[in-house]
Amino acid sequence: MVEPDFDGHGAAPARLLSAVPAALFVGGLLAAGLFVAACTDGEPASTEMGPRSALELVDNDPGQLGSVAPFRFSSSDGRTVSERDLAGEVWIADFFFTTCSGPCPLITAQMRKLQDELAGTQVRMVSISVDPATDTPQVLADYAARVGADLSRWWFLTGDEQATYELIRSSFALPVERVKDALVGFQVSHATRLVVVDGKGQVRGYYAGDKDEGRAMARTRALWLVANGGS
Repeated sequence: MVEPDFDGHGAAPARLLSAVPAALFVGGLLAAGLFVAACTDGEPASTEMGPRSALELVDNDPGQLGSVAPFRFSSSDGRTVSERDLAGEVWIADFFFTTCSGPCPLITAQMRKLQDELAGTQVRMVSISVDPATDTPQVLADYAARVGADLSRWWFLTGDEQATYELIRSSFALPVERVKDALVGFQVSHATRLVVVDGKGQVRGYYAGDKDEGRAMARTRALWLVANGGS
């Protein structure tokens, strides 16, 4: 599928996006279908966009696209993790579930590449489960081991489903929905974006999570933020 630009035909300037009230911004993204759920499909949703999306902010763009609200999750090693644990850090988030038969393995593979590419930097990676009933801390620990994750730099988080979905929808402006009567592997529909967040908890860009180009743009954006004090 071809995703439309924010204004329907051209990339909107970041200064205009930053001026949009948060509620209108979130509602506009969801209504426009800019982030289409993908895990109910056997094939990953296409992220070919032609002109660059207004939300794929380049490395030196000052634009901010929202704030991440307070949260509490359990990590794969049993710790409680909140937004305070990420204060001052630039991080790249993705949303997945361990039994996913859609694009989640592609997204995780891109995150694994980021782990290697960002070695020795101050960028953290955070994977948040959208199927917490299945993805207990132990399940996440096993999954992290299978994909070769360095848990000192790449956190796998799970928590209350309602609170998780509210965070994804309101703070990240992304859709997520449990699919009734779905087969295992397709039980949650969600977006496939990598989201770059700065040290002040501000969303600083959305990138195609199942594409090499999206990974490269997210990496460049995150490193630019680190080089400029994390915000």
